[in-house]
Amino acid sequence: PNPNPDTSYYITAAYGTFQPFANIPLPISNNTNHIQKIGDVDLSQSESISNLLSQAATFAKGKPIDTLIHLAAIASPAQCQKDPVRCHAVNCPLPLLNALPEDCTIIFLSTDQIYHGCVTDAPYGDGYDPALNHEYYSSSPPVNEYGKSKLAFEKALMEQRRSHSVSLRSSIILGPVAPLGDCRKQSFLQFAKERVESRTATDFFVDEFRNV
Repeated sequence: PNPNPDTSYYITAAYGTFQPFANIPLPISNNTNHIQKIGDVDLSQSESISNLLSQAATFAKGKPIDTLIHLAAIASPAQCQKDPVRCHAVNCPLPLLNALPEDCTIIFLSTDQIYHGCVTDAPYGDGYDPALNHEYYSSSPPVNEYGKSKLAFEKALMEQRRSHSVSLRSSIILGPVAPLGDCRKQSFLQFAKERVESRTATDFFVDEFRNV
């Protein structure tokens, strides 16, 4: 429900190649809540970003974007290692950041893989050192390309939109099967279950400690 019935909200749900989402009906728009979906968005391409923002502006009758909840990513560490250039282009979309209004609030889903994993440095801080005038720093690089790409976008947010952004560093996510149809991206539980049922030989880390 709309907490303020006198205010109209225009919501654009954008996605890339997540086809199951295209088949899910959205809530019906009403006089105050207006919702649309835009698919085939490629955050590595400036033209695709421009088209997305143009469609969102048209849908909102010219009103500027005031909030972005940024969840999109190449989230497979293995795929990021195979193609680090595309990984960084998608996971650190600077053209998107630069195209948004300066006062747009950005909520960014990051990862705990921005840490390098060295137990001698634990517990980890938030990445800010008063001695360095609160400038963003990292004493050691992240453990993989996925973490590097997420950290790069965190750094861009703090450098350009310190007062209008928040980065949420999620850990490993567990849960039931995703409700949006045939979703190829499941949690670690579904991955392990599939490997057991298919009797597929799989290598696992034996020294990985994560929050859940």
